Amino acid sequence: DTATANALDDYEEGDWTPTYDTSGSSGSITVNAYNVQYGKYVKIGKVVYVEGVLRGNVTNNSNGTYDLGGLPFTVANTPNASGILHGKEQSSWTVAPDHFSCISNTTRARARGGLTVGDNAYTNANTSGFNSGSATNNRVYIAGWYRVEG
Repeated sequence: DTATANALDDYEEGDWTPTYDTSGSSGSITVNAYNVQYGKYVKIGKVVYVEGVLRGNVTNNSNGTYDLGGLPFTVANTPNASGILHGKEQSSWTVAPDHFSCISNTTRARARGGLTVGDNAYTNANTSGFNSGSATNNRVYIAGWYRVEG
């Protein structure tokens, strides 16, 4: 279809740098070093598709919440419908998150869910789940989408 209403007027591809982040949460963690921080995105209109991997040495400092930070665009201010990033693979956690729920009007997604296989079951956003001691711990491969304003 070549109608003007169906024209693609906003398409972008690029890189982003994921982080473990407690700036907007109740948790407290210390990232001693990242071994891998890699992300790619594709933005089509108001939807951003992201994928990436994050691996690092994190010290457990509290039992509060934490986020995956550094998303390439601000999440739309649409409560309960802004997107999800799936933890498609995890490795070397004490307990690992299943997914990250995008937080409206930020560039973060909160750790959520719990795995029933592999690493131990996860309580929503519990920073005590980090396996400290090595830069190759706490590896998560993510893929998902979220909405942006515009």
